[in-house]
Amino acid sequence: TGKADNVNWFHIKDINNLEVFKAFGIKQKMLYLKLHKYYDFTGVLELKICISSESLVKLSHPSDFKVRVPVEVKNVLNFCFDTETPTYEEEEKTLSHDIDKLYDAVKEFHDATEDEREERVQINP
Repeated sequence: TGKADNVNWFHIKDINNLEVFKAFGIKQKMLYLKLHKYYDFTGVLELKICISSESLVKLSHPSDFKVRVPVEVKNVLNFCFDTETPTYEEEEKTLSHDIDKLYDAVKEFHDATEDEREERVQINP
């Protein structure tokens, strides 16, 4: 407790996988931690994980540039967005995706969450 300036360390809570913090210990410019709020009464420090603008690449053609994302950063993104990034072999240079499978997966997700979405998103409430 006390003022944030007088505290040397904080306990990390509400994180099941502490591996996500490894991304902030490596040289990368894609993610950073930002102080969100310090609760004086409880002594809780709240941090937000932010994506930097340097991680967004503007492409004129998909083959122009390939961004190398460190595994530690992928782990943070998986944690934040509750996803699992596919692992590709290093030799695999060209990735061909089945657009029909993608469309079916997105449609299935939207159909499964339709009721919840209708409650949350109201048109002309």
